[in-house]
Amino acid sequence: WQLGISFAISLVMAYTDGARITNLYLGSLEKPFEEKPSMRSAYLKTPRDKVVVGVNGFEGDEHGSIHGGPERAVNHFPVEDYEELKKSFPHCSETLRAGELNGFGENISTEGGNMNFHTVCVGDRFSVGTCILEVAHPRYPCKKVNFRHSTEPETLNQFVLQNGISGWFYRVIQTGEIKVGDTFKRIAHPHPEWTLHKLQTGLFGDAEHKETSKEFYQAVLELE
Repeated sequence: WQLGISFAISLVMAYTDGARITNLYLGSLEKPFEEKPSMRSAYLKTPRDKVVVGVNGFEGDEHGSIHGGPERAVNHFPVEDYEELKKSFPHCSETLRAGELNGFGENISTEGGNMNFHTVCVGDRFSVGTCILEVAHPRYPCKKVNFRHSTEPETLNQFVLQNGISGWFYRVIQTGEIKVGDTFKRIAHPHPEWTLHKLQTGLFGDAEHKETSKEFYQAVLELE
């Protein structure tokens, strides 16, 4: 019986293995949005082949006043989620991608490995490069998402929040280096019942998916 549980856990952990880094990004504080000409932001980032990772994220990656820090050290947005968003926002196809500029303020974009909001859970740990990263929480997207993709007054930020397609943040457990082409390997899976999709849609979903029970919110508070 115990062997069966261990085998099942190993299968689940392997289920997300192999996601390959296609892009790494660093950003500098600038004033990139016409909609908010006075706003300084490092949302738009440029590609790097290799980065050094410290406890506060990628060295050289700047942050605005409410971003960054150990609980929001590294932002991850998979290539597959761009493809999903293009189905609902086809007019944004040129910007909904990880190219010479990132599309969602992310530091890391990956492809493959079935690594997404439905398989990644709060507290998951991944080895990548010489680092160990731990999933802290989903990203709460602000209106910069709308500015980047010219969707104002449409609410792309609300769409990705309600549907659980907004990327996620890591804590850095082990510092080191990461390069394009490195792959993710899940090494810890402490909360398999708490996928990022369940958490985000439960907190911010539409009427059909938003949770209202006290038990749900108490369980969220107890997550580490």
